[in-house]
Amino acid sequence: MPKTLVEKVEAFFYEDPKFQNSMESFARKHCDIIDLSTEENKLEYTPLHAKYQKKFESLITNFIESIGGTVQEFYRELKEDNERDPNGSNAIFSQILCAIADYDVFIQLMRETKEKEDEDQSSEEELNGK
Repeated sequence: MPKTLVEKVEAFFYEDPKFQNSMESFARKHCDIIDLSTEENKLEYTPLHAKYQKKFESLITNFIESIGGTVQEFYRELKEDNERDPNGSNAIFSQILCAIADYDVFIQLMRETKEKEDEDQSSEEELNGK
């Protein structure tokens, strides 16, 4: 059972189906903007990335506050854990959190989601005889 604020956020991040579903739903809802015919990152991806970051941060913040913590406490605890053990699980978790916010990781997620949605649509059309 998680004891520290960081452990609780980590459990929420990895194990909460509502969190996972919310982020996956965002990607599915917005993946149509992605143009798979080019590797070019179009300007319209930038505000979508900002919206994605805001959604992610909001979910994490709301969770932290729902368990009586603050974002400042979370970051302070995470920083202290990183200083104490730069190769520990909390340091790795902080790297993962940073990667989630990274633009290139976001674009990769959106491209993969778009590819999957396109495959699902093609399969559905085949089943329906289109």
